[in-house]
Amino acid sequence: MNPRERSAPSDQDSKQPAARVALTVVTFAVLLITTCLVSGRWTYHLVPDTASYLQYSFSPASASAKEIRTPVYPVVLRLFQWISPNQSVALQLVALNQILLHAVASAAFFIELRNWQITPRISLAIAATVAVGCTFWDNVSTIATDCPAMSLGVLCSVLVLSGWRRSFSTYRIAMLGACIVLAVGLRPAYLFLIPWAGASALVRPSNAIPTLLPRRLRDAALIVAIPVVTVLGWCVFRYSTAGDFSILPFGHQNMAAVTTQLLDNDELKSIPGRVGELASEIADLRVAVSQGKAASDETLPPGTRLPSADGLDLRTSRDPALRAESFMALENRWDAMTYLVV
Repeated sequence: MNPRERSAPSDQDSKQPAARVALTVVTFAVLLITTCLVSGRWTYHLVPDTASYLQYSFSPASASAKEIRTPVYPVVLRLFQWISPNQSVALQLVALNQILLHAVASAAFFIELRNWQITPRISLAIAATVAVGCTFWDNVSTIATDCPAMSLGVLCSVLVLSGWRRSFSTYRIAMLGACIVLAVGLRPAYLFLIPWAGASALVRPSNAIPTLLPRRLRDAALIVAIPVVTVLGWCVFRYSTAGDFSILPFGHQNMAAVTTQLLDNDELKSIPGRVGELASEIADLRVAVSQGKAASDETLPPGTRLPSADGLDLRTSRDPALRAESFMALENRWDAMTYLVV
């Protein structure tokens, strides 16, 4: 028998009984909840990003447009706060639902691998790796978007695999587009899913269901159109209310943190114009934060003194310790630059 014929999944083989699907999802949910309970990842915890989600302003529209976050996660938090007796219960429910969302994504991935006639042992090994990967391990109980966005990314992969196997029906295209929109809405870094999904509709494995090029082009165009139209609509909304045609202003902050930590103070102060004014202020604040004298993080009380941040004082100096030119020094001062200076 031709190996390609043997490995090609059939539509008949892919029909999983509803009870088996439900059992798989419940099994993954129980395993992940147990993992979180025994590893200290059950109770929610706050991170520097949390405040900007909890304090998101929905009204007026101009205030929402100027926020440094997209509204999807703040809406989720607001919903759970609305149905809960207090914020602590609401945030614990958020953490629980992040665990359950990832359980659903991991179970769906396992089921789809089995539909491709991959052995149960290998399918389980792959799905388990996805289930307890580094993003889950580090972020599943944090009140931030890292884990839920990743779970939606896994669901996008499942839908692409299903589309290769059984064709991209209108339902699958709509579901894939919706998952991409939600992933980007949670975490704009997932914009890469848009070109990836389009390319996946065009370029398919040899044992996928045979599809002519015109149909592939149509599938790719529809898949890409849903998130692109949504993202452009959001950008137009922000431009009309805040005068900024972009998804968020937060990306500028990250870029500033990346660039300014590579420049000495004298280089920052030599930049002309309005950008130079901001650069000079960053240069001065950078020195203050390095000495533990200032904190601009909105999650900390005003005037909070902090431990000195190694390598953050970049005034011109012959002292290698102050110059902090090693890669690890750059890595270690990332949080301080992002949250306390810029």
